[in-house]
Amino acid sequence: MAGWPRHAPPRPLITPLLPALLLLLLLPTPASADELIYDDTLAPGWQNYSWDATVDLEATGLVHGGVHSIQVTTTAWGALSLHRDDPFGDANLIRFWITGDSPDLVITLVDEQTGDASDGLIPADLHLVQPGTWTEIILDLTAQGGHDWTRISWQDGSGEGTAFHLDDIELLDEEPAPTEFTAAMPVAPDRVMLLGGGETDQVRVLQDNQELPVLTTEIATAPHRAYLTLAEPLTGGTLTVEVPGATFTRTVSAATAGLGATPTHDISPWIYGVAMAPDAGYVSRHGMTVARWGGNTTSLYNPLGHYANTGNDWYFENFVIGSAEQWLGWMDHAGARTFLTVPALDWVARDGDSYSYSVALYGPQEEVDPFLPDAGNGVREDGTPITWNDPTDAATPWTPEDARSWLASLAVPPAVAAVDNELDICADTHRDVHPKPMGYDELLERFTTTAAVIRDELPGTAVAGPSSCCWWYYWNDAAGEKADHGGQDLLPWFLDQLADLDAASGERSLDILDIHYYPAGDVFNDVVDADTSARRLRSTRSLWDPDYTDEGWIGQDEDATDDQPDPNQVQLIPRFRDLIDTHYPGTDLAIGEWNFGADFHLSGGLATADALGIFGREALHMATFWSFPVEGTPASAAFRLYRDPALPFGDRSLPTSVDDPDLLGVFGALDGDGGLTLVVVNKDPDRDLLLDLAGLPAADLDNRHFGDALGGQLVSHPDLSTDGTLLVPAYSALFLATEEPPIGDD
Repeated sequence: MAGWPRHAPPRPLITPLLPALLLLLLLPTPASADELIYDDTLAPGWQNYSWDATVDLEATGLVHGGVHSIQVTTTAWGALSLHRDDPFGDANLIRFWITGDSPDLVITLVDEQTGDASDGLIPADLHLVQPGTWTEIILDLTAQGGHDWTRISWQDGSGEGTAFHLDDIELLDEEPAPTEFTAAMPVAPDRVMLLGGGETDQVRVLQDNQELPVLTTEIATAPHRAYLTLAEPLTGGTLTVEVPGATFTRTVSAATAGLGATPTHDISPWIYGVAMAPDAGYVSRHGMTVARWGGNTTSLYNPLGHYANTGNDWYFENFVIGSAEQWLGWMDHAGARTFLTVPALDWVARDGDSYSYSVALYGPQEEVDPFLPDAGNGVREDGTPITWNDPTDAATPWTPEDARSWLASLAVPPAVAAVDNELDICADTHRDVHPKPMGYDELLERFTTTAAVIRDELPGTAVAGPSSCCWWYYWNDAAGEKADHGGQDLLPWFLDQLADLDAASGERSLDILDIHYYPAGDVFNDVVDADTSARRLRSTRSLWDPDYTDEGWIGQDEDATDDQPDPNQVQLIPRFRDLIDTHYPGTDLAIGEWNFGADFHLSGGLATADALGIFGREALHMATFWSFPVEGTPASAAFRLYRDPALPFGDRSLPTSVDDPDLLGVFGALDGDGGLTLVVVNKDPDRDLLLDLAGLPAADLDNRHFGDALGGQLVSHPDLSTDGTLLVPAYSALFLATEEPPIGDD
């Protein structure tokens, strides 16, 4: 299912995999502290180096300040790119104002002398941008390290092109103090937070038109905000906050949930994983516990030159991915459990720049790489797949002995090794080297052959597989061999065969059953309209809930599986626990790839937070997100919500209950000292919840919070306490911790 995300090509790079890969593939892109870049015109020394974009530097009619703004319309992956010869690497922040129709942008910086490039930066507030309204964006550049940046780019991240206006672009040493309040939200029954800055003595707070006196005001920074402590707690209804120049209205509703006091099981530490993490610092900052070298590109990874092939994710092109061995060392140093994909097909990439379907060799094709027009997609213009290509155009042979030599040479063995990646669909993803659909027997043979090599050369490494891509292929093979195997569904058959082989050999073949899971395509995407976002947040129920009927094709299809009970109710984790107990007891379960879409949007971030809580509550052994959430996005904040190194979520799961899992998720755990930790996810975009949580002790609470007007910015609220009732803002996720244990009767 995943190699490069389907919407992202390897050049120019949108989501970086490794620093070396980033340097190789990113087109030249990003500007000195406290200085203007654009104010009606480009500042002296700055030049327009944009690509695949129409740029008007003197647009009129829609401006933030002055008389001009920059109007930009890009084609796929195009960018507004601004350059100057003198470096601007001493700036700490960049501030700009933007308007447009939810532009999907990635911001990058480049030192054009060395080729060093920043991570792709996605401002957390981009989801707030609307046509006709200017939104201020401030990006922290300090995390990118000291470089002599000479170029900054705003690049389309959708692959479909985008349009926006920018104005008043400047570089800053420190964030300026705001002069107006931009949002208000309650964060406790007796406390309201104002984002921004202004005259707090002119603020009025009303509940159902009755004014609530403000007792105290406290100012905080990063971001700038003010906390108003109220004389009376909120009881529900309409909350109105009047500030100079603006009025904010909220709806506060009551909700209930339950929290048990006795742990049910230990939460596996390995559920907080990601794929292809960019560096050790990223893993450490997010507290991630597993780092997976995986995805479609790694199926054809050649360790002799550190080459890989994108397969059908991007025109079957080779590229230099960097050293897997070096990456394993970085991740191990960061404290992550490493998870390595071992190629099991007959071919790997032969070099760093070849491709499989040359237009010159194989004729005109349906699609070609817009950046490399001779590289086609392997389908003729009439829709006929090209099946007569020579695999050696881009590949070189790979054997089990090659895998043996590579694994034996690893200085840092992985904790887990998977037999390839999604072999079940290799006739699609890598049809240039394996056009024959994968059947039952070939899947078993390739798995057992490579698993035996892993066992021999890495005796302390857990073996994972078969890394099945998705629901239909859990039960079926691409070659249509089910009828020849007694009509038995594929993965149950696969596990039965391994059990028989193990009984004969006296050795275990598989330690971790690895499956990949994505919700339906109309959810696993970057669409963020209200209906799609709500469905995205409901779809996490497919991980566990026997009462949830899938809202995509699975919910209507009757033919995907021959012998699975309740085939329209995915209930993924309990289903596979039962399947393992029946067919191959003692095996751990991993979801080696998962993603609910729209990482940059709050719906994706809240779905990520909900899924991480579900993994712990449902006793999943291991999970790795695909691929890794870009820092600063709501999905990134979801990982930090659970895994902030200073105070992580607990490791002994507590039972919880909610009335409506479509709108609320509550997850509880005890930490090592017996203290309570909680994550509460409010999926309702319209209502702040006064949550009466039975079992919650009266206590002072450490806390972290993202969502609502905060977007993907994670903040802690000072002096938060509870008497058993929480205030969870709309469309937010809240982490809470206290040294007190929960109360109540389970």
